[in-house]
Amino acid sequence: MAKVLVTLVCVLAIAGMASAATREQYYATLTTGDVRPQCIGGNIVAGKVTVTVTDASTGTFSYSFSVRKLTGTTTTLDLGVGFYDPNGEVIATVNLNGATRDGGTFTSPDLLTALRDDPHAVFANVNTSTCPGGEVGGQFNESGAKTKFS
Repeated sequence: MAKVLVTLVCVLAIAGMASAATREQYYATLTTGDVRPQCIGGNIVAGKVTVTVTDASTGTFSYSFSVRKLTGTTTTLDLGVGFYDPNGEVIATVNLNGATRDGGTFTSPDLLTALRDDPHAVFANVNTSTCPGGEVGGQFNESGAKTKFS
């Protein structure tokens, strides 16, 4: 009986690891120095955005973000292809409504495709009342892609 119980526990643990290992997560560190054109001077690391694929069939993500030391009130989080400058193409926008730390869900099949193609080519940009074109931004980091959870 004990042997059967140990076997069952091992099978369930392996199944859980296999399920968790398929979850994709991407993140970007947000700085003031990488936004073009720069709205404020310096190169201050001011936050992080994390997106996790929750339903690949629809391109649905959960997201979390936190920012600090901004000069204005947050308005939107833009996610797009290219670099966070006037030439970047925004493909998903999340309303932040003044929050400096928040999370939620959104759907963007185009963002999922872009992240899977090349996370470095995808940006996150936080717009504020002071800098409507972006106060802090960052490219998604490849080393954060397809993180395995246990």
